[in-house]
Amino acid sequence: MSCCDGTKVVIANNSGTTITIASVSPTMGTIQSIGNGNTIADTDSQTGQAYSTAGTNGAASGSIGISIGNSATALTLNYKFTPENVYGNCPCTASLSPSSVSNGNYLAQGSTGPGATDGAASITWTVTSQLGS
Repeated sequence: MSCCDGTKVVIANNSGTTITIASVSPTMGTIQSIGNGNTIADTDSQTGQAYSTAGTNGAASGSIGISIGNSATALTLNYKFTPENVYGNCPCTASLSPSSVSNGNYLAQGSTGPGATDGAASITWTVTSQLGS
């Protein structure tokens, strides 16, 4: 088991409207608890857990596509977790590229932080409206 298994990807919605998960596209490993069609109410959040799979050397990465409100506004939120070495040892490092994305009146800013267990990591994407700013 990799130190990065179970790392959290959080999408926090402060956009003023509902967010819908439009796509979940892991490039390495899998992600659980976030699925196509899931909705996140304003001021709420949803948390997924990323896991490595055979052949990923303990890493997990991918992207989550979201649509905001009833508009065609879409954003892609990336995540990447890398263990210290190919054996999946701790610590796990979270990275974001890019760390912010915007489309129309909406901005998503990513931040990395510690995970729930020692050596683990997490990523939080916070979606906000830029109206009036």
